[in-house]
Parts: sequence; C-alpha cells; structure tokens
Amino acid sequence: ELNIIGWRVTDAIPYLDKYLDEAVAAGMQCVRIIHGKGSGRLRAAVHELLTSHPQVKAYLPCSPQEGGWGATLVEMHA
Repeated sequence: ELNIIGWRVTDAIPYLDKYLDEAVAAGMQCVRIIHGKGSGRLRAAVHELLTSHPQVKAYLPCSPQEGGWGATLVEMHA
C-alpha cells in the first residue's frame, strides 16, 4: 500500500513508478494506491501512469470500504 495523499504530482509520480517496480520485484500481485479525492489531479496523474506502466495488468477504484474513488487497486503482471 502506498499513501500519497497531499503529494504534488511532480513528486508523487516518480515515487509511484519506483514503488510499482519494487512491488513486482517483491512478487506482489496487487497493491493499493491511496491518492485521496481532492481536486482529482493526483488521481488522474496516477491513472495516466498506470495506463502506460509495463508492470501494470489492470487497475480500478477501490470498494467504498477501502477508499472508493480516493484509492486505486492495481493488479500487477506476475
């Protein structure tokens, strides 16, 4: 799980990219990114990275109990 609530996009995206690579290296199949709801800029940037990241198989908003639109569940390539 990675919590980037309150981060600036320019700081969060490189950190998230590295986190995803480390998650795959650690054998993780799913991770949760907590970005918050706010203005939606951070969520949009996170989803843009996830769309093109080679280690990401799929992603979707978390259930309401797990953060809803304020968090994203990411499925990694095995």
